[in-house]
Amino acid sequence: MRETAAAELLPRFRTLAKEDIRMKRPGDVVTVADVASEQRLAVGLAEILPGVPVVGEEAVEKDAGLVDLIGRPGESCWIVDPLDGTANFAAGSDRFAMIVCLVHDTRGRRRLDPRRAATDGWRWRSRGEGVTLDGAPVARASRRGRRSASSASRSARNSTGSFRRPSAGQLGA
Repeated sequence: MRETAAAELLPRFRTLAKEDIRMKRPGDVVTVADVASEQRLAVGLAEILPGVPVVGEEAVEKDAGLVDLIGRPGESCWIVDPLDGTANFAAGSDRFAMIVCLVHDTRGRRRLDPRRAATDGWRWRSRGEGVTLDGAPVARASRRGRRSASSASRSARNSTGSFRRPSAGQLGA
């Protein structure tokens, strides 16, 4: 994810030309960054778990049948949103993220959380196992002062809760 963000997203952030942005349907923006990010993620995820299909947002736009790969009994698949918050990204707002989730049967088994990866490391969430940060357990935050999950998932946040664009160096490039 770091390599993909450094190679496909950050170089295009606030530099997209009008022809790099299009509407999939009214109110749903897609950019060349979405497509390139998803393609690179698909290649990398296939190296991590060969044979496990990738169901990406942009690929599903072209082939809706890919959704049938999700929730197959005894099977796994990756679900990818290569650029969550595309409209923000296209408008130059730093409230965007990349989402990758490994699903087995109908349940998410592991979810890479890139929101803090640039500054804090990799967070994994596993059902029934809690959250780990680079392999170490993370204590649950108090509810007071927490943002809603939907708001946080649309954001690239650093450890202090402020929003900023990570540099390519912070992403491991």
